[in-house]
Amino acid sequence: MAERIWRSKSLSQNFLRDSRLIESLILHSGITRADTVLEIGAGKGSITRELARHCQHVIAVEKDPELLALLAQTIGDLPNVELIPGNILHVDLPAYPYKVFANIPYSLTAAIVSKLTSPPRSPLTTHLVVQTEAAHKYLGLPRESMYALFLKPWFRVSIAHYFNRRDFSPVPSVDSVLLRLDKRETPLLSPTAQTLYRDFIVWCFVHGHSLYVTLERFVGPQTMAALASTLSISRYVTPSAVDFEIWLCLFSEFVQHSSHSARQLIAGSERRLREQQARLPKEFHTQKHDRW
Repeated sequence: MAERIWRSKSLSQNFLRDSRLIESLILHSGITRADTVLEIGAGKGSITRELARHCQHVIAVEKDPELLALLAQTIGDLPNVELIPGNILHVDLPAYPYKVFANIPYSLTAAIVSKLTSPPRSPLTTHLVVQTEAAHKYLGLPRESMYALFLKPWFRVSIAHYFNRRDFSPVPSVDSVLLRLDKRETPLLSPTAQTLYRDFIVWCFVHGHSLYVTLERFVGPQTMAALASTLSISRYVTPSAVDFEIWLCLFSEFVQHSSHSARQLIAGSERRLREQQARLPKEFHTQKHDRW
């Protein structure tokens, strides 16, 4: 049974082979014996067992019935592990402080990160095994992305570990890292500004190649000229070429100088883009998501 499960799951998820590596990663994660830790996609329980040794309570979510049955046999006797059947995208997150440590299917990275970083139940810290390319998008490397700009006002983003492909079984065809998200104790923007900020970011990325021209429409030629001089923004700069710190300044100016009609114009930009992406044929998803 275990071998059959391994073959079926290996198509969508690569499992860490070495318990010593898992233990080392957890020891360096800041997880303590007082913590509740959510694990997404518990799989065969390798991470679950190590988490149970190092924290107070493990919430292990797994949607595959066969893997759940295997987990019940192998870790069901651990008193501080709670097995939750279901898809994490449809499972309620804890209403009390918790952390996340998980090796997730790469195909669900964007959806899982979006859920974990949406208020009001985001974790204190998050460690996710993800594809290196995806991690770079959240870091804003080599250029800022919408993914990165969405996160940075509320989370510090870093890479905690670089994996060797042979750390996994089956061996993946891509490089992987342990992505870390730390919730800021004092956010750089208020929670009430989140929707407007994200709509502002999407509008600027989607409408035209020149950020200068896009913003000039909202704040006026004189204010934009002064901003461009202060922030060293050229008339032809693209959204991805502007660093996060400058984006915060630009958003502040937008809030201060834009009209009510301008805010109405950009309202719903993120929702509309996500709806547009959801309607795209699957083979175009990667290409169309490059802007994120």
